[in-house]
Amino acid sequence: MLLVLVTGGPALAGPLRPPTGVGAEWVGTGQARVSWQTAGATVTYEVLRATGASGAYALVGTTNQLEWRDDTVGVGTSYRYVVRSRSGSKVSGNSTVAVLPASLAPPVDLWHTAYPDRVELGWAAVPGATAYEIRRGARDGSGEQVVGTTTALSFVDPTVTNATGYTYWIRATGGDSSSLSRPVPVLTGKPTSVALRISPSTTETGQWALLTARVTTETTGVRIGGDVTFYRDGVRIGNRSVSEGLAERQWAAEAGRVSGDYSGDAGLGLGSSGSAPVTQTVVPRVAEPASFGGLQVHQVGLESWPTATAVADVTGDGRADALMTTQVFASGAPETDFKLWVFAQQPDGSLAEPRLLSTNGAPAATMRIATGDVDGDGGTDVAVTTRGGVDVLFSDAGTLTPAVPVAVAGGGDSRTGDVRLADMDGDSRADLVVAGLSGIAVVHGRADRSFGPATPVAAVVSKQIEVGEVTGDGRPDVISREGPWSVAVYAQTDAGGYQPGWRADLAGDGYVDVNAVAVGDATGDGRDDIAVTSGGNRPTSRMSFYAQTPGGGFAAPMVYPMYDIPSQILLHDFDGDGRRDAMTLHAGWETISLMRQRSEGWFGIDRFTDIPAPGSRDHRAMAAGDVTGDGRPDVILADYLRGLLVIPQV
Repeated sequence: MLLVLVTGGPALAGPLRPPTGVGAEWVGTGQARVSWQTAGATVTYEVLRATGASGAYALVGTTNQLEWRDDTVGVGTSYRYVVRSRSGSKVSGNSTVAVLPASLAPPVDLWHTAYPDRVELGWAAVPGATAYEIRRGARDGSGEQVVGTTTALSFVDPTVTNATGYTYWIRATGGDSSSLSRPVPVLTGKPTSVALRISPSTTETGQWALLTARVTTETTGVRIGGDVTFYRDGVRIGNRSVSEGLAERQWAAEAGRVSGDYSGDAGLGLGSSGSAPVTQTVVPRVAEPASFGGLQVHQVGLESWPTATAVADVTGDGRADALMTTQVFASGAPETDFKLWVFAQQPDGSLAEPRLLSTNGAPAATMRIATGDVDGDGGTDVAVTTRGGVDVLFSDAGTLTPAVPVAVAGGGDSRTGDVRLADMDGDSRADLVVAGLSGIAVVHGRADRSFGPATPVAAVVSKQIEVGEVTGDGRPDVISREGPWSVAVYAQTDAGGYQPGWRADLAGDGYVDVNAVAVGDATGDGRDDIAVTSGGNRPTSRMSFYAQTPGGGFAAPMVYPMYDIPSQILLHDFDGDGRRDAMTLHAGWETISLMRQRSEGWFGIDRFTDIPAPGSRDHRAMAAGDVTGDGRPDVILADYLRGLLVIPQV
């Protein structure tokens, strides 16, 4: 037998070679490119990176291409790269080391102005940079080339063509390091300018701010279009279309430097421009404000239309009671229409079954409520707007008297009809401040429960009136919400008359209709301020806050972006710190929000409490006061689906 032993086999392939020609370079802010030459057609490549001069290598990427982009590198740090080849289970040794020097910070705070024959660019100084390279490409970024170098912080490019789009980059250089700015899209044309405002410019963590860019041009009679792109520290936030020269965006604010680039408008021949940067500051949230919960529902008045509320002690027992009025709904319910509902607070903090009091209300009466001591006897009286004027129900031995009608010239209807009770003449008795179809008037109350002649305030149709000392002279003034978007002050004179004063017309600033007004000291300086809610759903929803200045009048508004449909607003100290907070009902969205006033005199982030009811749209639908007897203010709300809602603090 012949045995044949066969040994050996095919020759093994030689060891894998690492790639050659490995290099690393910065290609953008926070982005590097590692490239090499091929090591064979059937291999993949593993990229390893180490930090600094002595850090250990770690695998950061695998590719079958001849380059790899590293998007996880940081400015100011140097890196070392090696690349090795892999084929199946076989791995080569490491390539030679490619060093990526520490990068300079990218140029930021970019601005520009485009003209028909030139483009002016500017930026902030980059630490460590010794020169700046200006690069230009087509609008789509192609054809990039260097068009100039400078050691200054600005550059003028005169080699452009009118009505043409370009893209610019600024590269900072210094030694072996460099960095590249974000791209700057440019359209040449008639010069424009863009001014950026952030409101509020200091926010709490997580709070939203409003970015407002206003574009202007020397060309008259044009309706500026295009769009504005917003950036924070060179990183794109987003863009908004320009309408009538205005672009706005609500933004979850982050600390940094913010700017806006206007695109230009080719149809109008307008060039592009960039704003100066604005600093946004973010601070930690303060302690949680008051919390609400444990909704209490009083399902009454649903045959009618629950409309307005107020909180006051009208029974004289030292406990705050809840008041509500009703209007007519559908075919009517005479037993509940146009009634004042009194929910007396009991010793245990609950509300008694309501007592219904008749008024002279009629269809189209607004049925809004005000409370105060009209006759000076120490009790709390109630005023309700009716079709012909105002009904006054006087406090008397723990109850309210039948309604005493006070006629108002022109009466009131669904377009107007509002009332406040305030001591306007310093006699320690509350007077009627009334808005009707013929204007606003003050009717002075007397100790015998009669009323003097009306003092005219203004011949305007007012949707809402408030009273506050807003001119710095110690005399109470009248604040009026008029038309779709105006708020006006009528200042009381030495002689007890009234004259037009400060006025804010909110139209044309991104606003929709003004929804409600509140007056009170919300900065902690002892001076009454004005808060105005306006708009529908975001991004038009907002609260504009006008702080009174030391000499009277108001500063430019601080605008707070808000959740959808901010309707009613209250300025009230809910958390007991002595400062008024802002409570807002978002009608139709089944929620209320509370913004706590900080010790610095501005409002922090809004906190929400969901309620299973849409709430009335009337500006008097919501009121605040301690209706549960625990010493903390609660919220009550008239709701057309569920009646009277009590939202207690918890």
